[in-house]
Amino acid sequence: MRPIQKAVAFLLMGVTLLHTTACSGLKKANDSQNTIKITLSPRYTNLESVLETEFPDIRFEFEHYTGPASTEYLRTQLMHNDAGDIFLSTLKFDDITCKEHLMDISGYNFVGNYESSLLNQYDVDGAIYMLPGPVIIRSMVYNKTLFEEKGWQAPSTHGQLVDLVRQIRAESDMTPIAFGAKGLGYYFTTMTTFAQTAYLMDVHGQEWEQAYLKGDISCKAGFQPGIDMLQQLIDADAYDIELDSESWDVGAIQRMIDREAAMVAIWGSQENFVDLTEDCTDEFVLFPFYSENGDPLLGTHVSTNIGLTKHLEKPENKGKLENATRILEWLSTPEGMANLNVGMADILPLTAADNQETAKTYRDVWETNLSGMKAPMLYAGYEDVLIQASEFIRNAMIDGKSLDGLVELIDNLHQAALAAPEEQSLGSVSERFSHEETVQLVANALHTAGLADITMVSSAGRKQDAVNYKGVSGKLYEGNLYITDLPIWMPGNESNAYIEVMELTGEQIRSAVETGKTIQMEGGNTADFEYYWAGMRADIIDGKVNTMQLDNGTEITADRVYSVAFAKGDYTEALKNLGNPVAQSTYCLDLFKAYLADNTPLTPPELSR
Repeated sequence: MRPIQKAVAFLLMGVTLLHTTACSGLKKANDSQNTIKITLSPRYTNLESVLETEFPDIRFEFEHYTGPASTEYLRTQLMHNDAGDIFLSTLKFDDITCKEHLMDISGYNFVGNYESSLLNQYDVDGAIYMLPGPVIIRSMVYNKTLFEEKGWQAPSTHGQLVDLVRQIRAESDMTPIAFGAKGLGYYFTTMTTFAQTAYLMDVHGQEWEQAYLKGDISCKAGFQPGIDMLQQLIDADAYDIELDSESWDVGAIQRMIDREAAMVAIWGSQENFVDLTEDCTDEFVLFPFYSENGDPLLGTHVSTNIGLTKHLEKPENKGKLENATRILEWLSTPEGMANLNVGMADILPLTAADNQETAKTYRDVWETNLSGMKAPMLYAGYEDVLIQASEFIRNAMIDGKSLDGLVELIDNLHQAALAAPEEQSLGSVSERFSHEETVQLVANALHTAGLADITMVSSAGRKQDAVNYKGVSGKLYEGNLYITDLPIWMPGNESNAYIEVMELTGEQIRSAVETGKTIQMEGGNTADFEYYWAGMRADIIDGKVNTMQLDNGTEITADRVYSVAFAKGDYTEALKNLGNPVAQSTYCLDLFKAYLADNTPLTPPELSR
């Protein structure tokens, strides 16, 4: 798979596999046509039970990924024909992935249930491969109460926004626009959102995007209008990036609430905005991003994208397809979609939805722009440029400098990725691993650091409605591995969590081996998740440890203390209190990358348990 086709899922938020749960309840036929496998995040806490109630004649299997790169892992599953019949993704996939691995559902009547201006984003040469779930609006926000006090006018064109920034600087000591500066991807998103208002959302812009992604044209035509619009704001001194340097959107919103800032762009904390402003005496109002001509554009982030895998088109899967489309038809109603963790900031993109449960300020801006332009965040297809372009933009915003050279940087990065994708491979995998073999391999890789006598890594996933997010989820597939692949299998639920070392007795180690990592959810659900290890051997009979030895043959005794390495947070609070973990300046992804270089192609390891 080419790196250009891969998502940088570690900039965004994720969740980990692989515990497959068969449904309970009424007895159902166990034939393959009557069994529907759904790949989804464990955060959809009530969807599974609701589906079993709504469709008592269908046998369900639910597959969960709980790691830091959920979209990237799902893409990998699709590439290897290992995804569910139905899948729920945090991001919409690029056109190539859609055409090759997903089913065109445009001919089904339920597709007409969706609001047309949003559904247009999902059109791929006349086909619809994915459907949008609840929508989060990305927009600007201003303090209406403050503006009325100061006599400031909310803008209705980009030029008016620039003039307003200058006015705020001249008449107050406030930051004109607070910014979630800690979110690296927000810098690229800011520039591209402005580009979308100016050009990218019309037919010519969409034609440009397809040509650019193929490498046939420079990014200049598509991105230069957005670069120029951002440059205008930089020149007007719109931002105080250093003041916001440790802030995500929540911190930026709070600065606006505290009247340290007059406006804020909200990219990813919409629900937090509702909560933070609920009891404020000031009134806050959302407004779209505007082009130079005053055309409004609402940025959209679809929290759940729904699709069917292409294998359902096979004649032998006729019955399975009928069942899958019944489920999609139900999910395409307000009643069905309400089970996708809908919050106060979410809009249901359905013509039949009244969205009365949505916070008024979000509902108002959506309804005002119902037939207008809507644009998704640009990530898919831009993975090869996103990080370095964001860093370039961030430095310019910090120093108030020019964005000259950004076009050249993006073009060079993109062309390099297209020119020699195989050269960017960090190594390869010889064959498909099981989930257990993948966890074991990660434990082996982390142990190469030599930081402790023993290294332990938990098997992540979902059991009995309890979820382990900090261990290793998913499984390795045969083929080349690239830098964007590696975060998929990192423990700690981070793209590159650091190693922590504890001092534990042999008895405490034995208990961890036998019991595993006990996760207790707020609702009281509890489950144990197995640890896999490197650096020792254990003789286990009927779940009980008979003997344990270090790799050098030394017996592990109950009262002696040993050093044990974990990925950050991959342990219970009780174990943390016993072992007092000490952070190391060594990181999981770096260790895995080095291990891959020394051991490629990776082969399935012998399991420690």
